[in-house]
Amino acid sequence: MPSKKITKRAFMAGIGAVGALAPFVSRAQTAVLRWSTVLAPNHPQVIMMERIAKQVKDETAGAVELQLFPGGQLG
Repeated sequence: MPSKKITKRAFMAGIGAVGALAPFVSRAQTAVLRWSTVLAPNHPQVIMMERIAKQVKDETAGAVELQLFPGGQLG
């Protein structure tokens, strides 16, 4: 069985590929976005915002979270 040697060029290419893909593989952090409106919490648009926030969280497996602030809470 012949032994396989790894050349310096192949090694550096592999290290470069791993370094380039590392940000996409490591998704342990959650992105938190704030969404504010001056509308009342029971307004239909705010209710839809809540549905969208839930859908985004579900479809991204919790990687993106939308925090809602109705009623002018953030100013």
